[in-house]
Amino acid sequence: MHKSYPRALSLLAVLSFCSRMLTPAFAQALPPTNSQTETIQGTVVNSVTHEPIGRALVFSPDNRFGTMTDGEGHFTFTFPAASTAENNSGAKPSSSRVSHPASSRPEMLEARKPGFLNSQRTENLSADKELTISLTPGAVITGRVVLPSSDAPDRIRVELYQQWVQEGRAYWQSIKTATTRSHGEFRFADLPSGTYKLLTRELEDKDPLTFDPHGQLYGYPPVYFPNAQDFASAQAIQLAAGQTFQGADISVVRQAYYPVKVAVDNVQAGLEMQLKVYAEGRGPGYELGYNRKDHTIVGTLPNGNYTLEVSTFELAAFKASGTGLLNITVKGGPVEGPRLLV
Repeated sequence: MHKSYPRALSLLAVLSFCSRMLTPAFAQALPPTNSQTETIQGTVVNSVTHEPIGRALVFSPDNRFGTMTDGEGHFTFTFPAASTAENNSGAKPSSSRVSHPASSRPEMLEARKPGFLNSQRTENLSADKELTISLTPGAVITGRVVLPSSDAPDRIRVELYQQWVQEGRAYWQSIKTATTRSHGEFRFADLPSGTYKLLTRELEDKDPLTFDPHGQLYGYPPVYFPNAQDFASAQAIQLAAGQTFQGADISVVRQAYYPVKVAVDNVQAGLEMQLKVYAEGRGPGYELGYNRKDHTIVGTLPNGNYTLEVSTFELAAFKASGTGLLNITVKGGPVEGPRLLV
């Protein structure tokens, strides 16, 4: 019995050391043993309805502190009182902004919850003031892509564009892409208020029951909501914070596609390449590939007039090196032979 006693003491010493070393990196602040404490408390609310938001995460940007709001959207942190914080010399800081040690209260707080956009950071925290952190509800767009037959492929990509204004000029930028589900439904969530447009991306028709790799190729060209033929005439969807737009349905049409092969000249080795395809009078949504081995643009396109734009750049410095443009026309047959100079 007396021989096992030192072993027990050693084991207890190791466990005590480990318990002191293992401290959580992200945890709710616990009340300190010092009786001089202060609390930071507040409520997380919906910025539109001003209703409290329960089960929202309130945390410091450095991830040292975090807690969940209760059913009434309320949260509380407890920290050592600011008056007890002293500098290394033993004197209280002369500045009105007390410098706290690493274990004391944070200087900023923010909140997060699914379905809401991230909150603005709340700074200048005060123990004698009730905080209010607002979360803006995200807007939602739901719809369905309708195919001409139930046997056609149903996983079509839908692209969402948002309108931005810079220096007084409006422009559209792609911000999200979704893939339709089994019945063609799609959904875009967590959107800020703004103006949007929708379009479908191209899809090759390779139905195993009808596809012939040696025969005529078919596919579904882009369509712009609500079934517009070009991006300019597509409907602009206006969304307010928290609004849901339902019924963004788009019907795609199966069309013949033809092979396209364009040689690219003057391509410098070691440069990255970006290829864009613009359909005249229609807009984005079309794609072609680039074969690095023989420097050719390859793919398929339906009948129409197109502009191919190639840009080369240095990846490390993201510095543009060259740009080339080429107009082509697809009219009932393959396109091969044109050359694009970069």
